[in-house]
Parts: sequence; C-alpha cells; structure tokens
Amino acid sequence: MAPKVSVVIPCYNLGRYLDEAVDSVLAQTYEDYEIIVINDGSTDASTNARVEAQRAKPRCTVYVTENQGLPATRNYAIERAAGAYVCCLDADDMLHKDFLKECVAVLDADAEDALGFVTTTAKVFGAQKAYWPCSDYDPTRLMVENPIHVASLFRRRCWEEVGGYAVNLSGFQDWNFWISIVAKGYRWTLVKRPLFLYRVREGSMIETSEQKRAELKRQIVANNLDFFRERAADALDAYERLLSQARRESQARETEVARTALEKLQGLYQAHQQLKRRHEQLAREFAGRRKRS
Repeated sequence: MAPKVSVVIPCYNLGRYLDEAVDSVLAQTYEDYEIIVINDGSTDASTNARVEAQRAKPRCTVYVTENQGLPATRNYAIERAAGAYVCCLDADDMLHKDFLKECVAVLDADAEDALGFVTTTAKVFGAQKAYWPCSDYDPTRLMVENPIHVASLFRRRCWEEVGGYAVNLSGFQDWNFWISIVAKGYRWTLVKRPLFLYRVREGSMIETSEQKRAELKRQIVANNLDFFRERAADALDAYERLLSQARRESQARETEVARTALEKLQGLYQAHQQLKRRHEQLAREFAGRRKRS
C-alpha cells in the first residue's frame, strides 16, 4: 500500500546537514510516509557519500541526477513519489517530530478539499535565532511577500494542476508555487506551532534570492498574471489602509513631539522667570547695601 505522505529532500553540496534533515523525518510521530532523497549533481565528494549512506536508512529512496536546479529536482522527485501529500524539505532544514501528524490531520479533515496546503509557524536557528509566525490565508499579503515556509504540506494533486514548480526562477520558487496553487482557487491554513526548523546560514538560497528580489518578483508576476490582476484592487485597498494608518501614526507622533516640545518650552520659560525674579531680588539687595553704606 502506498504511503500517504512523500517527504522530498533535494541535496546539492549540503551533505554535512543531510543526516539531520533525514533523521528529523524518521523521528516523526506520524508513520505513513516515504522519504525521497535526490542528489542534484553534487560536486562535493563528502556530500555524494552522505547521500549514498541514506540508502541504508528505513523508508528512504535515493536518486542521483545531473545538476538541474532546485525546482526541476523537486519536480523529478515528486513525479516518482507515491504520496497524496508532499513535503519538500531542504537538506539543511528539519521538521519537528509532530509536523506530519498535525499537518496531515488538517488536510484529512478537509472533506471538501478546499485547502491546497497547510503551513505552520517556524523556528529559525543557525546564524540567527527567531520565530517566524507565517500566515493564515491572506492572498493579498501573498502578493507582496511570502508568508509560507518552504516545507508546508501540500496535495500532490495541486502540484499536478499547476504544472509543478516553475523552472524559470533562480529563487523564490516556493513563493511562486504557493501563488499558483491559490490562483487555482485553493486556500491554506496555519498550524500555530513552530513545527518547521529553518536554518539560516551564509550563502543560503533565501539570501541570494533577496539580492535579486526585484527581478524575481517581476518573473513571479509574469508567471501568475491572472492572480495579480484579479487582486489588484484588493492590494490597492490594503495599501491605502496602510498609508492612512501610517499618516495617523505620523500625526500622532507629531502631536506628541509638539506636546513634549511645548512642555520643555514652558519649563524653560518658568526657569527663566525664576532666574529673572532672583536677579531682581539680588539687584534690590545690592542697591540697599549701597544706600546703607
């Protein structure tokens, strides 16, 4: 019987982290899954050795391909996956032990198949330490930023409907993928537990993607023109609300600054008056002493 979930782990020269990623899946409290590890033409001998070592682990299938980039590698693995639900886990990240249990339960409970995927909050570790709140369903926000982490659990059927991960992007492929699913009419929901562990490291893909943000965002818009056209008015309304809020906050700050400045001026004036009175008093006392002398 085919497993319900396929966890796909592409790996390109990140063998030093791979065991942690795979072992985090093997530690899941939910057990109906398979793991597919893909060596995307790694040039690092130690990575090649670590990938091969995964063949000895339970539930693991390993593929080796020529280097074709992250989106094509994910698509290659998903084509060979058996699960109705898919999680794409990067080789340097990890899952909390309850990730699959909680996310599968959400999709299983969605009898109308309204949800295309389910995300969770995330814990950031490595070079930075933080929590990433992620977002519940908010397509307007999705237009301007990606509030959904890469390892969110999605229906394989959605991947088929949108034609897989777009291969014309050198970054932000997961952002484009979530948009393409929502553009088909699907929603998503948020599990409010930090069940995904995202590693921040020097030279990570998100870092290099941010350096090309404007270029990549233009391609994402071109890939999903109908999605952006249909929600342009909503985005404009949201922008105007934010602008109005910013103006109100600015006016409030200006009012507070003016009030503080007035209080300081009043304090200075009172201090000046006190000095003036003291000066007049000293002048009178000096004049009196002169008269007596």
